[in-house]
Amino acid sequence: MSADPRPHDGPHDGPVVAANHGVDVIDCRHCGFRHVTPLPDPAAIDKLYTEDFYGTLHETYIASQRANLDWWHLEFGAKYDLFEELLPAGRRSLLDVGSGPGWFVQFGSKRGWSTIGVEPGPPAAAHTRDTLGENVINDFFTPAAVANVKQVDVVHLHNVLEHVPDPAALLRTAHGVLAPGGLVSVTSPNDFNPLQEALVRQRGHARWWISPREHLNYFDREGLEGVLRREGFEPCAHLASFPLELFALMGEDYIADPALGKAIHGKRMALEQEMHAAGEGALLGRIYRALGELGLGRTLTVMARRVGEST
Repeated sequence: MSADPRPHDGPHDGPVVAANHGVDVIDCRHCGFRHVTPLPDPAAIDKLYTEDFYGTLHETYIASQRANLDWWHLEFGAKYDLFEELLPAGRRSLLDVGSGPGWFVQFGSKRGWSTIGVEPGPPAAAHTRDTLGENVINDFFTPAAVANVKQVDVVHLHNVLEHVPDPAALLRTAHGVLAPGGLVSVTSPNDFNPLQEALVRQRGHARWWISPREHLNYFDREGLEGVLRREGFEPCAHLASFPLELFALMGEDYIADPALGKAIHGKRMALEQEMHAAGEGALLGRIYRALGELGLGRTLTVMARRVGEST
């Protein structure tokens, strides 16, 4: 099933805000968020996510995530806590789009949720199905792929919307598979955020987060909430990850010295694990929710409720 290109239903124009590898990123007046132009060929996108992603690009992805699974479970738990806070008791079904190796699906299943993944990469889908024993559809997230899936209470998209050529169409598919009042949870890199722009101004860095082979779209809170509202969702909760740019602003500049990156990420993981070990996981959650409200954090999660029909 092919990944459909963004439909040409309006002019994709706006000021160029960055360029990388011969590709421009525009602040698109039509879409309401930043994206690359021109968009890559749909066949190239298909190949990227069915063959290359878990091959030449990220061949250690599954092993790396497995090695840090205890830490990943902290993030998974924070999201499921919010889902259960926002939904009535008894509404506990979830579809995970771009479900990768399947650990988020498994975490929910063990917590008593009915879960299913949708994943185009054959190695990741096989891991979900054969190693974890969880439900997964090995395909792109299209209406045809989920035609036989019962409506769910949550559609979860973790680091997906920035990769797809038509985020609005993907959200319309999510709207269609959600039960009334259900939630879509979108996590995306929080790009062009104030801390990144401070580093550009103060240290003269190029906009290092531009990665046009994989990341076609670049969302901050305003852009992400705008496309959600246009597609029939009302934002109701926010969750950020640790704003790693703070390390660079404090002198540990992992942009200038990429070798620092692994150590920086390790410090972030240690902080979160220590907070939970000290019994302060709830406080950490409140901090990250507050950062989300401010539109800060290396990634930003917006949870939005399905209201009415998509536009």
